[in-house]
Amino acid sequence: MFSNKKWSILLGLVVIVSMLLSACGPETTPVVVTEKETVEVVTEKTVQVEATVLVTEKETVEVEVPATVVVTATPEPSKRTGAWVDMLVFTEQNSAQAAVKQLQADDIDIYAYSVSDPEIFKSVAEDSNLAYTNAFGSYTELTFNPSGPEFQDGRLNPFSNPKIREAMNWLVDRNYIVQEIYGGLAQVKVTSLNSNFPDYARYVDTLREIEAKYAYNPDKAKEVITAEMEAMGATLGADGKWTYKDAPLVIIANTVKGKGVDFMENKVQWHYGSVDSDLAAKAKASIEGGA
Repeated sequence: MFSNKKWSILLGLVVIVSMLLSACGPETTPVVVTEKETVEVVTEKTVQVEATVLVTEKETVEVEVPATVVVTATPEPSKRTGAWVDMLVFTEQNSAQAAVKQLQADDIDIYAYSVSDPEIFKSVAEDSNLAYTNAFGSYTELTFNPSGPEFQDGRLNPFSNPKIREAMNWLVDRNYIVQEIYGGLAQVKVTSLNSNFPDYARYVDTLREIEAKYAYNPDKAKEVITAEMEAMGATLGADGKWTYKDAPLVIIANTVKGKGVDFMENKVQWHYGSVDSDLAAKAKASIEGGA
């Protein structure tokens, strides 16, 4: 082991030898050795990066879905003629009341005739098994004989005078007839045009004027009739009766509707209604019994 002192001597000898060698050697060109220092330079560089953004778009696409259509073949045209039933049976029934009973008993299918009796209509309307329709084709009228002014036997005919016939429009209370006799199953009619027909609507302004002109007005009717009767040679007596050539012109009878028939007397509907065979026999028995 070398001591520290020996290491120092040895090192000194080496240094001396090195210095001697350098002094004794040939002259050389000094070489400068430059130590190259590697320096790591970190440069901060900002790089712009275009980011790729994934965008999900919801797109509505209309798709035509073929529909299922069931096609039914067109049937061959029917060569059948006439009614769509095999047989039609027509029967005669003059009584609306009897016809309703037949309908209720299923003896007939339809009664093709107008009925204006309010009692019969009520029985039909209250029966859920029966149906009805409203019709406005039929009408009731007063028909006057325009012959004259005298008949062949010399009697005066007031209705030969057109002004007296016109005055009857003011004398007759149509609204009373509609409500009291027909029980509301009618409408007032002044002209030949029905108020439910298309032609009525076409000339409604003119027709309304006519209806207003001939509205119920008994005083005006009496005024016109009196003047025209006197002009025709008739005389109105103190008793309110007209005479013509000293003979009664008009006989006014205060009648009782259905007089002598217990179930008809003073009942308005029997003034215009019809009866079936059973009611006719009943009426006959009532008359014979009261005779």
